[in-house]
Amino acid sequence: MDFEKHKQEIIQLSESLGLKLDYLKGVDCFFPFFTKIEEDSSVIIIKLDGEREENKYTLLILGKMLGQGEYIRAETSDLEGGLSFIIVEYAKRTWNWSP
Repeated sequence: MDFEKHKQEIIQLSESLGLKLDYLKGVDCFFPFFTKIEEDSSVIIIKLDGEREENKYTLLILGKMLGQGEYIRAETSDLEGGLSFIIVEYAKRTWNWSP
């Protein structure tokens, strides 16, 4: 999956939430979003699979805001793109955000 669209949308989302996002590198830049998602009592899981050659990251958000048994998931080698995807999709579904 190509996450370039979601990388652009995460910057738009940060602006609409009043969060400062200067760069997309690693997980540190996503912590303001993690905190906001945590405030919803939702769960974020970041799994690193060293045995895989491709799609080393499994990224998951779940919680009551998404509904019983519902979740947003990505398996990718692009950590920043995958995190952008799950956070943007979460924002669309739970915060009624649109780009």
